[in-house]
Amino acid sequence: MIWSETGCLKDNLSPGGWENARWGMNEEQVTRAFKEQVTPVNPDDAAMAEGGKSAQSALQIPKFDIDGRKFRVHFLFGSGHKLETVQLLLLSDNPYLADATFKDLEAKLAEKYGPVAFKSDDDSLGRSLLFRGALSSTRGWKLSATTIELGYYRASQDGERHVGIRYISNEVRNQSTKRL
Repeated sequence: MIWSETGCLKDNLSPGGWENARWGMNEEQVTRAFKEQVTPVNPDDAAMAEGGKSAQSALQIPKFDIDGRKFRVHFLFGSGHKLETVQLLLLSDNPYLADATFKDLEAKLAEKYGPVAFKSDDDSLGRSLLFRGALSSTRGWKLSATTIELGYYRASQDGERHVGIRYISNEVRNQSTKRL
């Protein structure tokens, strides 16, 4: 999914993936698909929890623009070093920008994909491994090959806020939920 210069959503998810990346690509294929935008991830930051198992983020786009807001994009590779998740994280320490970004993205995704398929506004879901904070709100849309999850996180210790979007291969997501 991308926003054009006019600020409109454009669906690039078929046949499954995000932007030029497709589920199942390896690191070399993702690098070629994004040319100069993709850089290696610091090995200390590479391990991220995904669906109850560890996925590796070896590649990133350090700054990706969505409606004038900067996001860091992580490409997460699972077993066989195949792409299974793309995660975008808002780059801002401004809590008001995080609040506004979550609301704006929720409205744009709902306009494009219809009502959310699932949602949660429960702090009791536990701590986010990615943000080390309490999960405040999640919205999700399930497409044919991809699930989109929009998350708003508030760090429990200092009130810091984060916004993230995950594009997850439904094949991987369905395998993860079978283990529950």
